[in-house]
Amino acid sequence: MPAIHLARLKKQAAELADYFHDPPALRNALFEILDHYADRTRRHGQAGEPPPLRTAHNVPAPVIRQIVKELSTLVGNYPESGLILCDTLWKQTYLEENLIAAYLLGYIRQENPEPVLERVHQWLESKPESRLVQAILEHSLAGIRRDTPELYVRTLEEWVTDTDVYKKQIGLKAMLTLIDQPGFDDLAAIFRWINPLIRTSPTEIRSEIVDVLRVLARRSPIETAYNMRRIFGSSQENNHAAWFMRQTLKYFPTHIQLQLRLALRQERSQFH
Repeated sequence: MPAIHLARLKKQAAELADYFHDPPALRNALFEILDHYADRTRRHGQAGEPPPLRTAHNVPAPVIRQIVKELSTLVGNYPESGLILCDTLWKQTYLEENLIAAYLLGYIRQENPEPVLERVHQWLESKPESRLVQAILEHSLAGIRRDTPELYVRTLEEWVTDTDVYKKQIGLKAMLTLIDQPGFDDLAAIFRWINPLIRTSPTEIRSEIVDVLRVLARRSPIETAYNMRRIFGSSQENNHAAWFMRQTLKYFPTHIQLQLRLALRQERSQFH
């Protein structure tokens, strides 16, 4: 892998703009840049991120960031061409091209956000690997989350309440970004969606539920602890709140940990 010289990288990325309205030509020029910075020495099993499931150039993150930076303004100014470019890059077999498509989709601004949302649904339905799912939820939906938050919330609710486990997983992952979204304060909605899942606790989504509770414990520890204790005390039969309390104790402030531990001890003494 050649060393990254920032001035040269900026020039290479800026030249992609010449092909913006010709997506196939842009894709070819992009491929040359990615191939130039490809790390062909990386082997599966080395330290770091797990190896990608798709074919990858293994280019350094700064290369991807610079390419996205150069193309993002054009995508924002020419949304129709931007959508075509995103479609073109998503169809490619290389991970980096798919990632760039996911990043750029979030910069497209239209009065009607449905074309962006349609691509989000289509891409997620293909069940891509986890880093692409994360890029779609965090970056592709960024414009919708910012400009039409009610649509984002409605989409999230549809996912998390769907009977399909995969869609529930997607909804829970999307919750993480919503909870951290500046200006979002409707934690009651989050609890309303997640409480039934805590009670039923499908095995396939337990780790995602723990992730949401971890973020909630950081964002609003008192409210989160109160909510968990309320579920915990509502029914001892088929109630998995105790398990989630044990899994998330360490994420709460010390004084709240003590309260939750006391509730757990009282529950054990009651049934032993």
